Amino acid sequence: MLNNTVAKWRRGKKISKAHLARQIGVCRSYVTKLEQGKLQPSGEVMFRIAAYFKVRIEDIFERAGSAGSQRHFFSANTLPNGNTLSTFAPAPARPVRRSVAAPPACPAGVEAVTDRSLVGPTAKVVASLSRSKPNGKS
Repeated sequence: MLNNTVAKWRRGKKISKAHLARQIGVCRSYVTKLEQGKLQPSGEVMFRIAAYFKVRIEDIFERAGSAGSQRHFFSANTLPNGNTLSTFAPAPARPVRRSVAAPPACPAGVEAVTDRSLVGPTAKVVASLSRSKPNGKS
């Protein structure tokens, strides 16, 4: 388990949970649950948060519940090849989709054609079948 000080850093910068969420590419409820300690962030999200506040990961997150809880979770030996936060670029924030509708099934650059008639597809099939038979006889 990790303790975090995300709420303290966020309030220090005087930003909303929604703003922080947009900047790190998660939803507002994720930030709320993170601040309440109800979920543990992935490594990628920890890097994004630290990069946003321009601090080290261990300044925000630390190990909890053990005698070593005062020690930082990360040390120079935990990152391969001596990588530090400065070698990681923050990922661009993904837009939050509010619509549950699926994206159009057309390839890029092709305009979608929508059928604006009031007749359903089944009625169209029945009508086309009756037109194909001479004089409407079976």
